[in-house]
Amino acid sequence: MAYILELSTNMAKIHNVFHVSPLKAYVPNLTHVWDMEKLQMIDSLYIEVKPVNILGYHSRTLKNHEIDECLV
Repeated sequence: MAYILELSTNMAKIHNVFHVSPLKAYVPNLTHVWDMEKLQMIDSLYIEVKPVNILGYHSRTLKNHEIDECLV
C-alpha cells in the first residue's frame, strides 16, 4: 500500500509516492507551519562528504578478489 501526496510546486523534484510503513498520523500543531518561501531546494539533491581522518586500513580477500577497506 502506498499514498500519493500532493506536494507544493517547489518540491516538484521529490517523488510523491510513499509506502505506508514510514507514514504516521498527523497531530495538528501550529508550530509545524513553515514559511515555504524561506525553504530552498538544492538542485542536485546530493551531498558532498569529505573524510576528516583515516584511522586505519587493511586488505581483505573475498572470492579470489582483494578488497581494500578504510576506516574513516
